[in-house]
Order: sequence, then C-alpha cells, then structure tokens
Amino acid sequence: MDRERREKVDDYIASLSNELEESIKNVTDPTERAKMLYSKRSRINKIMNERDALVCIINYLGLSLENIIKSESPDFIVEFNTNKLGVEIIDLILEDSNGKNKRELESNINKIIYKSQEELEKLGVKGKTIRVEILDRVYECNSKCKSKTIQKNLVSKIINPDTPSEYFGNVEFLDDVIIDNEKYIQDDCNPKQMVQINRNTTKNIILPYGNRNFDAVYYDNIKTTIEKKEKLLVEYRKDSRNSEIEKYWLIINIPKEFVVKFSVEPVQVASSFDNVFIVDRFYHKQVLQLK
Repeated sequence: MDRERREKVDDYIASLSNELEESIKNVTDPTERAKMLYSKRSRINKIMNERDALVCIINYLGLSLENIIKSESPDFIVEFNTNKLGVEIIDLILEDSNGKNKRELESNINKIIYKSQEELEKLGVKGKTIRVEILDRVYECNSKCKSKTIQKNLVSKIINPDTPSEYFGNVEFLDDVIIDNEKYIQDDCNPKQMVQINRNTTKNIILPYGNRNFDAVYYDNIKTTIEKKEKLLVEYRKDSRNSEIEKYWLIINIPKEFVVKFSVEPVQVASSFDNVFIVDRFYHKQVLQLK
C-alpha cells in the first residue's frame, strides 16, 4: 500500500483548510476558483461528517477515548488508553428494485426543485412557499432529458395548478409559513405539519410531499453496503501499520439529505467487522447496532 498521511483528525482538517487557502490564493479566474473550492471543500466536509458520525457512536456507547486519527486504510483509528480501534465509514447505499441508486434519484429531484424555484423567480413569482404533491412517476427522473421535462412540468403546474400533470398532484401556496435556514422536515401522515422556516427572503421555496419511495431501507440495502467494505478489511488486517489495531468497526452513515424509514427493524448481520452500526444523526437521531 502507498504511504499515507496519519494525524489527529482536527489537525488533519486544519491542514486541508490551509492547503485550500494556499491553492486558490493566486487563482483569479472565478470559474476555476469556484471549481477548486467546491472540490476541496467537499473533501473537508466529508471528513467532518464522518468524524461526527464516529463521535456519535463513541458517545452512544459511553466510551472515553484519547485521540481520533485520520487515515485512509482504515478511515479512522481511535486510540484508547490500552488499545486501538480501526473504523471504516460508508454512507448507506440505497437502491430500488430495479437497481437504481436512490441517492442519485433524490439528488435529481432536489436539483429539479432548486432549478424550478429559480425559474419561477425569472417568471415573476417571488418569495412564495409552495407545497407540491409528488407522484410516483417523478422517480423516473434518471436522465437529464427526463429531468428537464419534469422541471418544465413542475413550473407549469405551479403557474397554473389546473394544468394536467403525470408527475405532480396538488399545489398549495403557503405564504404565511415561517422557514428556518430553508430546512424543511415533512410528516407524510400530516403533510401540513412542518418545522418553522425563516421567511426573510425573496426566494421561492418548494416543499415536496407524497410517497417518498426512496426512503424505505430494506435488508438488502444494508447487506449491499456492508459487502462493499468487506474486501477492504482483509487488506487492512494485512497492513503492518495496523498491527496494533485490535478490532474494526463499520459505521453505516445515513446522509443528511435522507429521511429514511426502515421497512422492518434492522436485524443482526453477518460481517467480518467486529461491530457494525447504523447512525442517523439528523432525522431519527438514533444509533442501531447490527453486530
């Protein structure tokens, strides 16, 4: 294996931030600068998110640690008084029955909503909060062509709610809703129930509701996620640099944008990792130990 950088995670993040500032210092082209910022910031944010997921598990178990070391093989090494623990972290892999990546589908839908909000502003619709019912056919937006069609349909539906649509149902304007940091949490059993959102903005905010079929987590989704990391564990155990690591954890992280629901209560799973956890820090705010 290639030599890799290993240091305390907060120092590692600080170093990356310094490298980012240094790398863009002499970049004058705004487009190039934006690309570099996005790429490097995404890396930093990913590490911070993984660190926070790990700390969540540590706190859940009531453990006392000395240091968290950022590495690559495995992702982190946790140092305790008498032993070391290797930790691998992966975002939950969600696929539907046709093998489509649900995360990509949700990302496409979010892009459609964001672009529609901007398009409405160009058409003179500003500062509106709009609830839109999403129908099942929206989940077919797995191509740019289809996404553009759905986006045009959404804008037309909001401009004229009586417009027939195979993608969207009811449209309702909620101008008295308060929005906080443009963050919206829906309750599908009671779609009008939502968190407060700060409305001090001229931007439009579209609040989708309906059958979110990419939210359901099945046993196969968990199994697929674990299998993706199993082969790496074999290599980690062979690496001489990891000779002091006694146990390995696998943490399955539920991303911030997922509002998942488990079709059944997750059961114990088979894995070469010593312990396997699922952590949802944003919606359910829970930790599930699967092994």
